[in-house]
Amino acid sequence: MTIPYLPCLAQMEKANVTVFEALEGKRPSSGTAQSIFWKAMTRRWHESIMTNIERSGQPDLFL
Repeated sequence: MTIPYLPCLAQMEKANVTVFEALEGKRPSSGTAQSIFWKAMTRRWHESIMTNIERSGQPDLFL
């Protein structure tokens, strides 16, 4: 299974924001606003990885 590249992942890690927190639009623990690009980029990444999971031979292993 291919795991797509998430360009903002390094920045999210520095801000201590998980993929799921970015999808929800939560603020980083520092209290600053989340980048306006994180939610959109993470949503596309999540859709892509879910499609890859569904196309894999055994999607039950990933969910």
